Amino acid sequence: MRRFFLLNLICLALTSCSLLNSSMGIGTGESVTTSSNSKSTKDKWTILIYMAADNNLESEAIEDIWEMETSKLNCKNTNILFLLDRNPSYDISNGNWSGTKMFSLKTGRSNNSRTMISTEINCEELGLVAGKENELDLSDTYVLANAVSFMMNNFKSNHYGLIMWGHGTGWRGSEEKIEKNKGFAFDSTSGTYMSLQQMKNGIKSGLQDKKLDFIGFDTCFGGEVEVFYELKDLALYGIGSPGLLVSSGWNYTTLLNDFTAKSQKGVLDFCDSAVYQFQKEYAHKNGASITVVDLSKTQEYFENFENFMELATECVDSPITRDEIINDIFTNCLTYTEGTTGSDVYIDINSLVEMTGNHLDLIDEKNDFLIRSNEFVVKGWANDTEKPGPGIYFASIAESGLFAAKHPSGYIKGASSEQIDFVRDSKWYVPCKEKRGSFIDKLFYTTNW
Repeated sequence: MRRFFLLNLICLALTSCSLLNSSMGIGTGESVTTSSNSKSTKDKWTILIYMAADNNLESEAIEDIWEMETSKLNCKNTNILFLLDRNPSYDISNGNWSGTKMFSLKTGRSNNSRTMISTEINCEELGLVAGKENELDLSDTYVLANAVSFMMNNFKSNHYGLIMWGHGTGWRGSEEKIEKNKGFAFDSTSGTYMSLQQMKNGIKSGLQDKKLDFIGFDTCFGGEVEVFYELKDLALYGIGSPGLLVSSGWNYTTLLNDFTAKSQKGVLDFCDSAVYQFQKEYAHKNGASITVVDLSKTQEYFENFENFMELATECVDSPITRDEIINDIFTNCLTYTEGTTGSDVYIDINSLVEMTGNHLDLIDEKNDFLIRSNEFVVKGWANDTEKPGPGIYFASIAESGLFAAKHPSGYIKGASSEQIDFVRDSKWYVPCKEKRGSFIDKLFYTTNW
């Protein structure tokens, strides 16, 4: 779930790659202006923050908006929209309305004021009229698609970004809807949430063959390779944390002030500011980590990982080796989890490759993967170790506190009709319905040696 740091086994890390400043554009072409909200001049940036706060994070959403409004951001050059869905129960400030509204950020709020100053605007695509109550379900693909479409069609910019804000649990897909609280954009009013596939479909529909500069996750478990792999064709860069976040999430005052001070304000400048604010905010929090990846390198990264997993799988050739690997993962790998029975366990990929490479005497192959991974992970920070990668799902927690011996059907290749792209495409890592001998098959399901 979003926003409580909990390090179950060991702490996270920072990568050695540094960002290069860039003013790279995305080549989206001209978009048609269809709304009275449209600006006559072309902004350098437009960013949509998709604030799914119809849950116990409602107060944190208001706090984050206050952070944005007290920043030094020049809203004439960088337009920030936020679609805010509130809850009836958790916050009574700012009129205590409980529906859904679209806002355009306005800065200059006094630190002493507890009232939002941003401008409520019409959004015809979602049926939102300024000053009128409406209730939307932000876990609905339709809402996400039309929010993205609204941004792209009505605010002409050189750069576009999307920040998914709220609860998040990582890889979970459509077939896991029977498991409560597994997904993104939890909506307490409707009792629903968004699967990873639904998120992809919503963003893709709203973009209409265009591409964002970045997709960021101010959620828990947004920095998993499964998430980046699912969204790899929709943006240039991905930003997310592979573990849990505290309830306050990103610090938007620090982020926007740092970004404002940059001269070029390209996409990597924004990514750099996102990492900077996280490092400054959580320098003393064990388990704090954030990663920026080049989504254009996702397929190559995936293939390199699969090649390494094929070699590692072949080396797991006895129950003794299997038990040693599982024990090393449990005790020595960088691992992120909520920690309760049934919660997912994610492993830092670099940690997994480092440990298995050393244990199975795949030293050259391990080093090759780690070197080549620098092309994918372009920026990151963690407070405990030097070179983290994205996270990857490994297992869930059993009542005993150990790894559960059974994986969800959504993560077993061929066990469900609707599976995330990573599970569908992986041959050597994820378990298979026929138990054909992948890495996880060898560790959990192989009986004949």
